[in-house]
Amino acid sequence: MAAIRSTSGSSLQSLWPTATLECQDGHRLFSFTSTLAHKRSVKESTMQASAMCLSTFIFADLCPYTQSGKLPGSRTEYMHWLQEARDEKAIVRQYCRDTGEVRTGLNVKQTVGRALQFASSTPKGPAYIASAREVLAQEIQLYSLEKDQWVPIGPSALPY
Repeated sequence: MAAIRSTSGSSLQSLWPTATLECQDGHRLFSFTSTLAHKRSVKESTMQASAMCLSTFIFADLCPYTQSGKLPGSRTEYMHWLQEARDEKAIVRQYCRDTGEVRTGLNVKQTVGRALQFASSTPKGPAYIASAREVLAQEIQLYSLEKDQWVPIGPSALPY
């Protein structure tokens, strides 16, 4: 399973976090930055992962949808809304096995579990999940899920 992880660069690059796609064996496949060019790079990386049937999980953060501190994670900069694509999932939707959005912290485990199940099931491919900052800052009670419920699904015969 490959995963995209965020890293920070140095000097000018520290203004734009860099994300790197790595395989379990440590080989770096793709890198891209969090700017408008970032959206293009995500699409290109997702196309490559889809063509290679590479099990990939992509988690993107969306701009905050509240302002003035109404919720934890509210908008703090005007730039947040300027950088938002209207339908960010549409950029990668046709190359992903699953695209989704976490809209509340109460179902984050189920949403991510389902995306990982899609990504690792045959045929393998990318899964893309997005969430706004307020959802990521939401406080919830700890809970657990049955791991057996989210295992990869093998290929099956076509129905008559």
